[in-house]
Amino acid sequence: MRTALPWFAAGSAMLGAGFVPVARVPLMGDDFHAFLFTYGEVRGSASQALAYGWRAGQQAGHFNPFGQALGALFHYVSYALPAATGLPARTVAVLAGATLIWGTALAVAWCTAWGLRHAGVVDDVLLPRCFAVTAAVLGASLQLHPWSNDPVSSFLMAGWASALLGFVVLGAALRAVAPGRSGWSDVVWLGVLGVLAVLWYEMLAGVVVGVAAVLVVAGIAVWRSRGARAVGRVLALLGSGVVVPAVVFVAGRFLSAGQQRGYTGTDVALGRAALRSTWAAFVGVLPGGGWPYLITSAGPPHLDAVPAALTLLYALALAGVVRLSGSRVPVVPDPRRLVAPALGAAVAWGATTATQTLTLKYASEIRVAGQVYMYHVVALGSLAVIVALAVVAASGRWHGPRAAGTGAAAAMLVGAFVLVQLTVAWHLSDFLRGAFDGNRELTAAAVDASRTPDARCAVLVRWADRPWPDYYRSAVVIDVQRTYQARFGEPFCVASSELDRVLAAPSG
Repeated sequence: MRTALPWFAAGSAMLGAGFVPVARVPLMGDDFHAFLFTYGEVRGSASQALAYGWRAGQQAGHFNPFGQALGALFHYVSYALPAATGLPARTVAVLAGATLIWGTALAVAWCTAWGLRHAGVVDDVLLPRCFAVTAAVLGASLQLHPWSNDPVSSFLMAGWASALLGFVVLGAALRAVAPGRSGWSDVVWLGVLGVLAVLWYEMLAGVVVGVAAVLVVAGIAVWRSRGARAVGRVLALLGSGVVVPAVVFVAGRFLSAGQQRGYTGTDVALGRAALRSTWAAFVGVLPGGGWPYLITSAGPPHLDAVPAALTLLYALALAGVVRLSGSRVPVVPDPRRLVAPALGAAVAWGATTATQTLTLKYASEIRVAGQVYMYHVVALGSLAVIVALAVVAASGRWHGPRAAGTGAAAAMLVGAFVLVQLTVAWHLSDFLRGAFDGNRELTAAAVDASRTPDARCAVLVRWADRPWPDYYRSAVVIDVQRTYQARFGEPFCVASSELDRVLAAPSG
């Protein structure tokens, strides 16, 4: 444990440095509405929140009841906990976000570690070592994306929880075909996880495609080394981990096909717009890929003391990782076996991206790099897996002064990139804090029983007197009234002439 702790501490520090700008952003969009909606909709019942989410996961072209059920419970708790304890609502959201992002980094590291074990690496601190590298990549990649469905700062259960589950599934596939694994329990667990993934969120069907890539490559290797008879277990893994989830996914699509729709995020679209959105999605996840659009839209950022301090924290933690690595370098006995984990991550990246960019909704909304959706977090994790595999493989082959010089140059480039990245992210978090300050005020007031009705009405009027779309403004006003009534026994705002005036005015 003592050996593992420095790796986890350094990785957490780098992840934390990248998360600070994200933590400053108020609840927005669907998350903001769900925070004010769910508790009142289910009349304060956690079991009803699960039931509501389960039903919602089988409507409007969706078939993701597990993900929707736990998502509804998450939004229920995000309101119920601060309302019951007095904790600030934003603090609860930040803690939840930090936990899910840290958990995703751990899942990515677990997937990477089994990829390296697949190639014969034996190291008693392999998981902590991989966590430090994957956390370094994720910490340097937590770019905010205003004017977009940004999963970095929002959509925690659909974005980060999905990615966490997805890399557990991919890691389970790599674990199942690692040297020395021969039991059939892997067949059962991979099937259970694969079905759970496709019932969690539609894009995780792309991770199942990544699992297929891993198992096909592993099966070919087994067939070449041990003959056709030895491939039976791999075929069983393909059946449980790929075929069964695929059947469940397709059956779910048929079951939801005849329902009344309105949401086009699951309707397949091909053509020039879809190809443009896919290209933008792939470019946008690359280091600095979204900067031109973001900087053009928000204006050039200015270097601030905070991002500079965060960059220093990141650099010190990275230096600690380099020092730890220098004392013990893992060796990859068979680099050719890194093809399976690298290809699995790359295919999962591409397939999850395509599940969203090749749809009617997002083909029209994602036009340039820097506009993103849920696939973005799976793409970040896949990139982290590929980078970690490359770093560990290279560190075992390079020694001496040349390696030290190359490492120093690489560290300087990473430091310069992180400084720009954090400066841009800090600038965008300033923009979002200003643009959505009313959200921060309303979420705080919605869980506070000590405020007077007039004070609460004033907060709601200030929020509503902004150029929101009419449907969104009306929904939030109705839902905060109902949720506050369900929790505290009185409406949030009663008979306010100012609120009536604002609601009667056309949206800007």
